[in-house]
Amino acid sequence: MLQHVLATIYRVKNQYHARGDVSRAPGTGQKRRIRDTAFLEAEVTDKPDKSMREITKEVGTDEKTIRKAVHEDLGLKSYVRRQRQLLTTTNKANRVARCKLLVNWMKAHGSTIQIFSDKKAWTVDRARNAQNDRWLAFDPSDVPPSPRLSTQPLS
Repeated sequence: MLQHVLATIYRVKNQYHARGDVSRAPGTGQKRRIRDTAFLEAEVTDKPDKSMREITKEVGTDEKTIRKAVHEDLGLKSYVRRQRQLLTTTNKANRVARCKLLVNWMKAHGSTIQIFSDKKAWTVDRARNAQNDRWLAFDPSDVPPSPRLSTQPLS
């Protein structure tokens, strides 16, 4: 004997007598949604560092739909931005000038012993969580580095 709830058996029997089959009625079930990749592509090209959760909140769809559209339809991946020292042209020029001064000083004071310390550099940037700093791109080489300002401690 089958072990099913009697209510289910009666419902299926009545449906078969009423319609002649037990399949779903047309128009029932979840509606198919079309992913709008044109909007999403424009959104990603304008601001590739925008998180998929932020896009989800703006659009008002499920987060999984956005993730599938970004990965499958657009072919993008979410990469973590690597942290790099920020060297502007001014910083580079200052380094060259200071190195030249240091070399000249060392020539003049050759008998003096110089001790160079490898103390950790302190940063003036805010705390950064690398997992939250992401970039949507086709290739990791397309991801720009996350700039970091740092200075040696004053002695």
